[in-house]
Amino acid sequence: PSVAWGDIGDKDLYRAKVLLRQFDAVLLTEKLDDIDQADFLSDVMGVPRDSSFSLANKNITANTLVEKSDKREKTRFYRDLLTKLGLKNILTNLEEENKLEIEFFRYAEKLNEIMLDQWKKETGYK
Repeated sequence: PSVAWGDIGDKDLYRAKVLLRQFDAVLLTEKLDDIDQADFLSDVMGVPRDSSFSLANKNITANTLVEKSDKREKTRFYRDLLTKLGLKNILTNLEEENKLEIEFFRYAEKLNEIMLDQWKKETGYK
């Protein structure tokens, strides 16, 4: 393993975004149980969509310790929990400490959406 020394800044974020754009597919764990995401990955990897090992046939984002019933809970469960417990200040501190990672994730979300839209146009996916 390696250890990064020093602070991470905007220059590092820019470099990470440039590198991410070079990937053939950008996928997000939070969305992998969406059928279109699973089918996108199958097509990119050359896996038949109906195969037993296709992500469309798995529930990979399930958390057996905490049952999450909808998309909001899958992406905001712990943020909402901190708020309900009156610990919004912890959430605010976490968001500030991780602002570059959050910006990078938002960028990855946009890339995922762009790539998914392009794939749908190219394949006629509905």
